[in-house]
Amino acid sequence: GADAGEDTSFDIPVEIEVENSLKFYNNKIELEIGDAEPKNVSNGGTENPAIDEDLTINVRYENSYSEDVEGFTFEASNIEVKLLIEGEEIDVSEGGDDAENGEVGMTSFSFDLNDYDVEDKIDARIELKGEDNFGSLHGDIFEFKLDIKEESEEDETSELLDSDNDGVSDDIDLCASTPQ
Repeated sequence: GADAGEDTSFDIPVEIEVENSLKFYNNKIELEIGDAEPKNVSNGGTENPAIDEDLTINVRYENSYSEDVEGFTFEASNIEVKLLIEGEEIDVSEGGDDAENGEVGMTSFSFDLNDYDVEDKIDARIELKGEDNFGSLHGDIFEFKLDIKEESEEDETSELLDSDNDGVSDDIDLCASTPQ
């Protein structure tokens, strides 16, 4: 009912609900044990590295907001990924890869298995946290076990294996198909 040229303003309440999340990418963590291909440990089970093997834990995380709302930008920043073994903080990666909506970041951890007892199952935990541009905290936790073996099975058998029976073990045999 305003007259022409008269400024009339009023407030309209608008409710916006945005589901936001910072979580492990595809809900998995990958372990690289020795030279083997990375292995998904998403089942939270137990892995069996040998004490003489290198172990790398690859952590990918994504910022997966349910949708972009026009005029708003949601970014996950101050991201911290923490590795705990037997409840003790081993390593922390801070802010390496901040992740905007739909992006995936990555960090890796390596640690010396010689610091732990053979045949003891040790608890491993990855904690992921970050905050959005409104100061809200988000994150995820991932747990699995490591059952450390005495020696890698590959090392024991590769030294003795002689596939072509030429008297030279496969680990140093330059001609793997030499006749007997």
